[in-house]
Amino acid sequence: MQIKIGTDRTAEVVNTSIRNVDGAGSITVGRAACLAVNGSSVTVGAEAVFPAAALRKAFAGIAIETIAINAWGRVRSWGQVASCLVSNEGSSVTITAADACIPINSAGISSVGGDTADWLNSKYVISTQTITVSAVVYLDNAQVRAL
Repeated sequence: MQIKIGTDRTAEVVNTSIRNVDGAGSITVGRAACLAVNGSSVTVGAEAVFPAAALRKAFAGIAIETIAINAWGRVRSWGQVASCLVSNEGSSVTITAADACIPINSAGISSVGGDTADWLNSKYVISTQTITVSAVVYLDNAQVRAL
């Protein structure tokens, strides 16, 4: 874990190390990653895969560097990220500023919308802008809360 203490010009951030064990490809900058919670590839507790609905509580953060398959890399678990991948969930979705977004699928995060959220156990990204998502796009300057 890497903690950068805030100053008068920068906010605090927390980066954590993960190992990409998802055989589907690299976890690129801006993509969400979830901890792998079962399977033979889980050996040290820091193995990560692309998001899936069943892994929402295991959201590790947003990649701040590209992480190749079986390689170690860092995700932002707390604090601001320059951009993160947003999914349209198969249709057009409007995300407004201050919406809580959660990992939906391998395409990215999306607004909680009508989902019933268990806020005591949820890890999420706070949108800092209003966007309409009709395809997979990037959300700029989001706040990650995945600790």
